[in-house]
Amino acid sequence: MTSRDKKYHDNNLVFLQTSGLLEALYTVKDDDDMTIRLFGGVKYWWQKAQYFDDQMDRSIREPDMRSWKGPRDFDDDILTEAYASIEKGPFEVRIGKQIVVWGSLDLAQVTDVVNPPDFRRGYPGINTWEEIKQGSWMIRAFYQSELPGDLLFEVIFNPGDYKQIKLAQEATWPGTSPYGVRRAGANFGDPGYAEEAYRGIYSYSREKWTRDFEGQNTSNWEGGFRIRGFTYGIDWTLIYWNSLQDGFIVTDFDEFFNFYNRGWYGPSINGKRPLDQGGFSKIWESKRYEMIGGTLERYCPEVWDTVWILEWALDFGHPINKGLDGNAEQPISVTERNILDLGLKVQKAINIPWFTQSFIATGRMLDVAITYQWDKVFSSSSDDGLGTRWHGRGDSVADNITLWFKQDTFHNKIVIVFIGNYYFGTGRWQAIPSLGYSLPGKHWRIEGGYAMYGGKHDEFINYSSHNDSAFMRIRYEF
Repeated sequence: MTSRDKKYHDNNLVFLQTSGLLEALYTVKDDDDMTIRLFGGVKYWWQKAQYFDDQMDRSIREPDMRSWKGPRDFDDDILTEAYASIEKGPFEVRIGKQIVVWGSLDLAQVTDVVNPPDFRRGYPGINTWEEIKQGSWMIRAFYQSELPGDLLFEVIFNPGDYKQIKLAQEATWPGTSPYGVRRAGANFGDPGYAEEAYRGIYSYSREKWTRDFEGQNTSNWEGGFRIRGFTYGIDWTLIYWNSLQDGFIVTDFDEFFNFYNRGWYGPSINGKRPLDQGGFSKIWESKRYEMIGGTLERYCPEVWDTVWILEWALDFGHPINKGLDGNAEQPISVTERNILDLGLKVQKAINIPWFTQSFIATGRMLDVAITYQWDKVFSSSSDDGLGTRWHGRGDSVADNITLWFKQDTFHNKIVIVFIGNYYFGTGRWQAIPSLGYSLPGKHWRIEGGYAMYGGKHDEFINYSSHNDSAFMRIRYEF
């Protein structure tokens, strides 16, 4: 952590979580006529780092602390999936809360657009996308045709269970740095400030856009389809998706700056929270857009026995804020842009002659994957606020590269994994090596690693070399 942020901590322990995930599949009926199955999943977590750090405990303000320590809502936080699956002949229908995977890239989401992420307890690289995604209530139907290419038709309709992206709380790991969002870096106990001054503008904004969030409403419906086939050795898909954006944009600019000024200066003057001072209309909204995309995957023995995966997505009318000099934190208007996102992944199993057949690797080859992602905003202007799409300010194009590899050793008892990426436009990078060990038996597993971050430091985001962190997980699976 930075020297400025150490005033909010007594030690370097910033995350200590106990969590559990339980999933169950029950077959109600399975015969030649019909198959009916029920699937459900629940999770729970208990965060304990604040109990070992009095400064952290005082720095995280309510209601942030409540959702930091553990779940607050059964549907949003505890229930991951709960659906019934009915199969009859070539048809299958799944009704209920579901998590859908439409992509296969490592740290990039190009076509994987159905379920929004929840970043409150970590980002991709440390956590998997399956752990991060939020389930949504929907109807999902399949039809397995006998057309050339064995076409599989899939349709999804969400009648209005819209969910926003969830971001980490202020003053928590891996959330926003408190110093940059609190007036003069105020902390609990500093003289001359009312208690509410020690809650920053980010925390107030997070609460406000949650209040502006429309949630379950039939006008928030989402829907689309996917066609999957296999032609000339290529596993391909074609996708269409129509939904509200996972994030949010400012639509009332006068109210936004009024709110910002009250949140930045008001608490330190009169001790009142800006949301308690009244007079605020809706500031943030999520707007609708459409997307077409697809994937191509092919095994190429003629190209060094590699597997190539291409994912593409073209957003139509994607809403963004314009800002002063392209600064999305100073919005001045709303516009829509067409955006093309491409991801190309190549993966290969490498035989290392002196190592693969040794007693260490025991015949397991090194699995390697490299992914290049390219993002283009069409008709972009210099005041488009594109920072939330990992673009540099004023840049209509952004790209990044990701490296992943895995080596199983000692008959899969020890697994070595590395994942990291580099953003060319912003210069930011992360590198996360980890080691997993399976204890004797079938249930216990220990994983540990070190997450390193570098590049340009942003005072509002915990994404710099000052936030390198060691982590360890102990898992019991059954």
